[in-house]
Amino acid sequence: MVKPKGHDGAACASCPIDSPSARSGAVAGLVGDCHDFGRVGGTGGGRDFDVVPLSIGLAAATRVGNLIGENNPRQAKVASYSTIYMCMLTALLNSIVILIFREYIVGFYTVDPLVFDLAVSLLIFAAIFQLPDGIQMGSLGSLRGYKDTFIPMILLFISYWVFAMPMGYYLTKIGLNEPMGAAGMWYGMIIGLTIFSFLSIIRLNWIIKKFVRVKNY
Repeated sequence: MVKPKGHDGAACASCPIDSPSARSGAVAGLVGDCHDFGRVGGTGGGRDFDVVPLSIGLAAATRVGNLIGENNPRQAKVASYSTIYMCMLTALLNSIVILIFREYIVGFYTVDPLVFDLAVSLLIFAAIFQLPDGIQMGSLGSLRGYKDTFIPMILLFISYWVFAMPMGYYLTKIGLNEPMGAAGMWYGMIIGLTIFSFLSIIRLNWIIKKFVRVKNY
């Protein structure tokens, strides 16, 4: 893979690991696609679109927490589910925007033909992971409102470090028939995000039922 002048691995190593795209970009940097993959993983190609569902999830933590403090778990249930629906809606809108305008988005960050073509193709993966990422942001925000953070942390660790990262590394370096390069890490992260979105919804439903039962008694 061609590297533009002036680039070295330290640049990717210093990227903030605060989103699925950034985490996968950092790992891809270790396996040889640092510049190409990092261009997409660390820019508006994926991370910046998380802001709206992330904001909704953070607001849900406060709203649900206030309702639980008021001893109103039924309304907290409504707020939790509403949060997930809103995050899903904004995530779907994000996906549509990314798919339609991916060439314009990449154009803000590079004019290198090799980087541009690869980045545009990888943005398709960024569009796909918006939905599971939005779901887990809504679920995590609501769970914070219920003061349930330890179990979600364990579920997050399992989803990313047991499934997503190892699978992504395997697909990147070995693949099914041949190494998939940067796309392999995206597949891994999408799988991990999907697993965690299901686990977080299951956990949230259990917590909601628990609080409603306590209120009934």
